[in-house]
Amino acid sequence: MLGESVAQLVLPKKYRPEVLKLAHCSVFGGHMGARKTIERIRYSFYWVGMSRDIKAFCQQCKDCQVRRRINCKERVPMTPVARPELPFQVVNIDIIGPIDPPSAGVGNLWLASRMRLF
Repeated sequence: MLGESVAQLVLPKKYRPEVLKLAHCSVFGGHMGARKTIERIRYSFYWVGMSRDIKAFCQQCKDCQVRRRINCKERVPMTPVARPELPFQVVNIDIIGPIDPPSAGVGNLWLASRMRLF
């Protein structure tokens, strides 16, 4: 596309949702984010406000919301762990949750994690 002529179809409004779905959600789209979805669609199609529409579609994608990377500011800082002298002298228990969506569809919202150090 850089410096070369590309034939693009001006896409009518009624076909845009299907093209967005195919370019972003299909096996060939792979939920690669707004930038790559824009590149993929721009190769063949054009419409006024295309980049804005594609960004909005990608931000509203449920699969992308579930699988998005956690920003560093949301992570809990690492802390040093005490080194015990005897087995079971130190036991760590973490409660994680609520989990959304619940795992396995059975309504499990919380996870308990136990670690014994020795």
